[in-house]
Parts: sequence; C-alpha cells; structure tokens
Amino acid sequence: MDFTKFVAMLDNRGLFFARASKLDDPFEGSYSRANEQLRPQVYTQAGITPEQQKRFFGQLKVFSQQAKFWVLVNCWHMNEVESAAMWKLYTASNESVCIQSTYRRLREVLSEDRFAVSVVRYIDYESEWLPEGNLMYPYVHKRRSFAHERELRALHFDPPPATLQGEGTSILLTSHRMPENGSLSNSLNWSRRFMWLRPRLFGFVTWLRA
Repeated sequence: MDFTKFVAMLDNRGLFFARASKLDDPFEGSYSRANEQLRPQVYTQAGITPEQQKRFFGQLKVFSQQAKFWVLVNCWHMNEVESAAMWKLYTASNESVCIQSTYRRLREVLSEDRFAVSVVRYIDYESEWLPEGNLMYPYVHKRRSFAHERELRALHFDPPPATLQGEGTSILLTSHRMPENGSLSNSLNWSRRFMWLRPRLFGFVTWLRA
C-alpha cells in the first residue's frame, strides 16, 4: 500500500475493505462458463425442473450483480519472501509500505460470525466448475491468469444502505496487534522511515526492515 493508506490504517485502527464492485477484475463475483453449461444436467439430476431452474438462476444472476456492491474484500499476498513483482503491481509510488501477518493473526482479529477468510483458488473459467451454494464462493475463485497473486482474502457481507457509497470502508479490528512485520520500499526517504517509530506505540508492528 502507499504511505498515505498506511497512515489511514493506523489512524482508523482497522483494515480497509474495498467494495467488490470497485475491484479491477470484470469477472469478480461471477460464476464460470462451465457452471452455466453444466447446470441443466446437474440440477435436473437433483430433481429440479427446467422451469424452476430458469426462474432460480434468473434471480441469482440479478442478485449476483447487486451483491458486488455489498461484498467487502480485504486482499493479501501469500509468500515466504518479498515479491518484487507485487511491489511494482500494487504500489502507486516509490513511498510504499508492505504489512506482513499470518492467517492465525488475521483470523483472531476478524470474528468468524462476521468475516470469511479464505485462500483464493485459481480455475479455468471455461471448463472448471465453481462451487455453488454460498454467496462468497465466487469471491474466492479467480481466473488462472491471476495465479501470480497467490491471494488470501478476508470477506464481509454488508448489505445496503451501508455499502452503496464510496470505495469501501475501514473496519475496526478487535485487536491492534494483528500485523507481525512491516517492510518499507527501498526508495522510502529517511524522514518517512523515522515515522515508523510511531506505529510501534499502537502495537501494529513488531519489527521493521528496509
């Protein structure tokens, strides 16, 4: 994230969740083409008539489009080491910050009754079936062209009117000790590096490396 977003995170004492409708992937929140092709066979075998299927999936299509405005997403990259490619792809300036944490820490501060946390699965949207039956399934599946992201997502469903405005919302953490490490862009100037002393007061950062 850029430095201003990092400061906003500290000021709000929370993580920013973006509205799914604001994410760049046009397939965000959608089912695969394989789902559309295989549904008649799958659901007919389950005893659902063609008329029932037409009505249900027509309603599901409308609901899925609306849900993009109600699903909030917080995205993480999973890796054992820093990724130069991810720095270039997801930082808009030379003064940027990377927050490091673990699945356990993230799960501890996001209650299970309000948030889903899942690794994203990358599939072929032309030939692979995407699981159905849960609103969040389409948001933890992406096309294989995004596999380099190695993404983990925290998801929150917040129906209107709360999420009808803006890019998303900052959600207060139940604990302020979630991130374990922080990494600075090598080009971050020294005056900005000095400011890293302040986050330690909030318990956000355990140690830093430049």
